[in-house]
Amino acid sequence: MVYLPIKRTKRSYDCDALSCARRYGASFQWVLCACCFIVMAGCTNEGYEFSQRYRRSLLAEAGGLESITCGNVVAYYPRGKETIARRCAEEFARQRDHVAAATGIEWVFNRFHLYLKPVDKVSPLDRWAFQESENTFGVILYIEPLDDSYEAVVAKNVWYPLSVIHEIVECSLIQLQLDRRWTSWTGKENKTLGYTRWFREGFSEYAGFLAYKTMMCDRKYAWERFPRGMYQQDFSNHPFSVLRRVGVKLFEWDQFYKGPRIQGDVSPNLPHTGDRDVDYYSAAFGLFLLIESTYGCKSIEMILRDIRALANADGTAIRSIINRTVGVDFVKLVAEFKFPETGLYMNEYWPGYTPNAPPDLRIEQGLYVLLVGPDSPAQRVGIRAGDVVVSLDGERTVTNYDFECALYKHMHQESVKIGLWRKGDGLLTVEMKLGDDFLPRRLGESSSRSGEEAAGDDPNSSSPTSKPAHGK
Repeated sequence: MVYLPIKRTKRSYDCDALSCARRYGASFQWVLCACCFIVMAGCTNEGYEFSQRYRRSLLAEAGGLESITCGNVVAYYPRGKETIARRCAEEFARQRDHVAAATGIEWVFNRFHLYLKPVDKVSPLDRWAFQESENTFGVILYIEPLDDSYEAVVAKNVWYPLSVIHEIVECSLIQLQLDRRWTSWTGKENKTLGYTRWFREGFSEYAGFLAYKTMMCDRKYAWERFPRGMYQQDFSNHPFSVLRRVGVKLFEWDQFYKGPRIQGDVSPNLPHTGDRDVDYYSAAFGLFLLIESTYGCKSIEMILRDIRALANADGTAIRSIINRTVGVDFVKLVAEFKFPETGLYMNEYWPGYTPNAPPDLRIEQGLYVLLVGPDSPAQRVGIRAGDVVVSLDGERTVTNYDFECALYKHMHQESVKIGLWRKGDGLLTVEMKLGDDFLPRRLGESSSRSGEEAAGDDPNSSSPTSKPAHGK
């Protein structure tokens, strides 16, 4: 993704350009070069000239696109795809308006362009959203020749609408003080940290999730035909378990944070040590889900209203506003947040799509168990790698987010019933005890050592108090 700087203030957003490119996995050299150009352009006219040149090249490359207008949303589409384009424009406008009504966000853009770009095959890495001008935001949706419906298009563009709404919302939070970095005339690097990233990323992810839920409510009939549409590529699937692990360190998250690097192809759902950047995104999202579930959606709207009344809000000011709105010590609430350990590490299971899952499994959508932690509650009741978790206390678990939400709802019980599918045995139900007696360990660590002992010599831990990573 290329994310161009916002011209609405004098502050530079070059740091956001780099973080967005890094987060969304832009892996091609020409994308990185574009980001470097954006950084150099800062908030000058060159940045906007670049976006206009890209837009013109996009239209030329597509061989000329027709357009259709729906309010302040303009959709550009290849010949013969007018019906899909109209639906895309209408649904985008509906999702955007729903987010504004639910959260009270005020958009800085008054015009939105959707480009349906024809490609032979859509890749998960194909994602572009950019600011075309001071008041216009552009989004590309890739469309294959045989795509015959709106559902087919959005199912293959798995980052839409969550990540798109995320970026638009983050652009619109103009009252928040951003982290800046500059070099003085002596060559010394300086930083000004506002410590608002937890709010920007958490609120934006929450807003994107609201848009995603709006889309999925209308697409239940299409799940079997378009299974991947349920799984958002950038979805923070472990909000509560990661929030418990990160805790109050979330409020120290700045724009220039770089967590420990993990070697090899490691699934984000597997255990990892230290505080990875992805942990903070998930924790920030979990924070807003915690506020919503504890104090209601209206509280988030009230918090945002009070922030808008400030000209320049830093992390301290935001925390004070939240304390006043919810009536408790907000930081203490996060510090004392508890969430049950299960020892399960799972990937969403889609036949033909799930990494590491045997291709001959015959089961409806569920969670494929990659690993079960030693001495964990899951291991104690006999759950093992290769099982597929299909429900928790009767609630269907298609994604890790479903599992975490169901566990969050029932976490004050002594135990929960886990529905499993096991090859050779079919559907099973086990009752898993919940509690705090499980201390998770890193992979390959001896069962004779405690979690605290393991944390003490973790070379990737960012502080002496860092805990080893664990599952749900």
